[in-house]
Amino acid sequence: MTFHSLAMLIILLISAWGEAPATAMSAVELRVSPEALASGVQRIGMNLGGWSSWGAEQLGSNILQNPGFEGVVDGALARVASVQGKRLSLGRNGSYSGDGFWNGAYLTFRTGRSAGKRVRVLTFEKNASSQEETLVTENEMQAAPGDVVALTRSVDGEAPTQWWIQANAANCPLGPARPGSPGQRSVTLCPVGTQSAELNSFLDTITARAGKLLPIEGKWRFSFWSAGVERNATLRVSFGREHAKPFFVQTNGQEKAWRKTTIEFNANDAGPDGVLQLQFVASRGAIRIDDVSLSREGDGDFPFRREVVETLKRMRPGYLRDWQGQLGDSLNNRLATPFARRASRYRSDSRNDAHYEYSIPDFLLLCQRVDSSPWIVLPTTFSDEEFQQLGEYLRVAQRRFRFREILVEFGNENWNPLFSTAGIQDPLRHQEAAARAFVHLRQGAGSSVPLRAVLNAQYANAAGFEALTRHAPADIMAVAPYFAYELPASTGADQADSILFASAEEQLRHLHSIAAANQKEMAVYEVNLHTVKGSANKAERDQFVLSQAAGAALAKRLIEAMLSGVRTQCVYSLSGYDSFIADGKGLVQLWGVARDLAGAPRLRSTGLAVELLNRSVQSEVHSLRAIREGSDSGLTAVAFRGPLGWSAAIVSSRSYETDVTLLFPAASDAKLPHAVAYLRGEKSNRADAGTNGTLPVLPTSAQVAAGLHSIRVQVPARGMAILLPSSSMKELPREVRP
Repeated sequence: MTFHSLAMLIILLISAWGEAPATAMSAVELRVSPEALASGVQRIGMNLGGWSSWGAEQLGSNILQNPGFEGVVDGALARVASVQGKRLSLGRNGSYSGDGFWNGAYLTFRTGRSAGKRVRVLTFEKNASSQEETLVTENEMQAAPGDVVALTRSVDGEAPTQWWIQANAANCPLGPARPGSPGQRSVTLCPVGTQSAELNSFLDTITARAGKLLPIEGKWRFSFWSAGVERNATLRVSFGREHAKPFFVQTNGQEKAWRKTTIEFNANDAGPDGVLQLQFVASRGAIRIDDVSLSREGDGDFPFRREVVETLKRMRPGYLRDWQGQLGDSLNNRLATPFARRASRYRSDSRNDAHYEYSIPDFLLLCQRVDSSPWIVLPTTFSDEEFQQLGEYLRVAQRRFRFREILVEFGNENWNPLFSTAGIQDPLRHQEAAARAFVHLRQGAGSSVPLRAVLNAQYANAAGFEALTRHAPADIMAVAPYFAYELPASTGADQADSILFASAEEQLRHLHSIAAANQKEMAVYEVNLHTVKGSANKAERDQFVLSQAAGAALAKRLIEAMLSGVRTQCVYSLSGYDSFIADGKGLVQLWGVARDLAGAPRLRSTGLAVELLNRSVQSEVHSLRAIREGSDSGLTAVAFRGPLGWSAAIVSSRSYETDVTLLFPAASDAKLPHAVAYLRGEKSNRADAGTNGTLPVLPTSAQVAAGLHSIRVQVPARGMAILLPSSSMKELPREVRP
């Protein structure tokens, strides 16, 4: 079949975006290997990420965090420096500050001869000058230097996190929970004299640089429970956006008996950008408040907002990973309903480090709704009993959900000093603690649950990866092959391309071979651009990370991992408008592959790349090689075969369009692709399409006519083409507008 055969004519149905760029074009022929390089490959997964009240990560249908005003779960790991009877020295673990912080907490040994044992902490001391930490327990201990211990406590005496209480009310006693509440307590507002007491929740606080990340439109329902502590107490409740008329204001006298108040309202959020504020104001007497809910009627009783579900369904992730900072949490809290759930923290005693998180049951519901397999990150501070009880919970849950598999990962980035207060960097003790966790988890789950154990390791450190893998008590070794870490100022197009499209194939293959030699599978737990270093200014940095080329580069990294034998990958993360750069003095529009969850899915080029790639992924991976040696320079390609026939994805780092012919195995009876979709856009080199940071990068589509065993396609410059069965094109949007 010749290159110019009429049988390979492509019939391009150009989208409304415009005609294909008229640039120089080269010709490449790629032959699809008849033998599968790997099988069982899954669609690209997604890190769901944490839930924020202030930014783009607006996940919960009840938009208020800590709605039951519950306390905090604290958890941390520490390394034993020395032990003498009941006195244990922890050295300089640096986890929490202040004498007495762990008084009354529980200490559980995770490694060593006392592993599994649990004792109560009587006193905790921290030397202000040396930072040495020492504690005394109620029983004597047997431990050795380097043993890992977990410290955990639940706190109910502090003001509720995720809420802001006026100073004169902060010292008012916390009250009992309302009758029938699953929680432990309520919050009390105590006016002083003629001065009222206020309780506030602030949401959507980025405002000017991002616009409205949480629009309040349509029918909403607000409810809360309240009771007056004193006669004649009055409660004023309002909800609105700064610089605009409130959505509602209501004032009521409060009886001493608990009662539920429900306010339904129709919202029109057409005014200026501004912080959202829900405010309770108590006057003339103290008032207790409990179990608050503020949600859009259209979200129903599902725990996540409709936009979360719609965006995930569009990208079709094979896995959802639930990393959200839960390393110090307890099992009871991971399973708790919203009104009973506490915030948790593992780094310090600061209120700002306490995060309110979605639960495992809610996470599993979302996985079922969007047809993804769950990837659960286990708190490293769990006890043996908690790991076993989680297994028992998953055994019951699996009867309902029937997931293909459930991945369970021991902590997050144990190797990373950033997570050292709840991570184990020493490979031997990491292996020991993880092995104990997985044994108890599997005992609870039994053989009916398709659990797969995961350990995380550092991508850039092959020696550390091998040391951990050699005796890893896991099925999967997972790494995070982030890329494009640094962007110098005034970076030209060629240099930008070399940074974005740098190959990872050699390192990925090397790590995969280490894993395979130890009978382990390798996976990717996180991947994305990581451009937080370098001297580039904000405009240059945003233009770089938001470009069409950034999406193509992410697709290239994902394809390279597939060609290296990786079957399971998760991109980081679903949503997030921007993040601080390395010196903390600027911002860059990372990490969300969706700019926000403010309405119809608004995917960045990285999100479009995941969406398109997931249209093509099928279980069998086949490599492609150039007919003419070296002619495929600048191209990264992979073919897939499955029940729908053949599909393929081609990424180009070239600065010009490329004419590519794919030659499929003559002996194959699988159907050839019938359509092609592109990641391309003439304006995609702009950092913004207006002011909202969403690029007009269009996945345009076209029909193709194929030869007997070949397909011809034009691959856009710094872009991607995917070849698909026609059935896979039906739900693909024609374009993505800001």
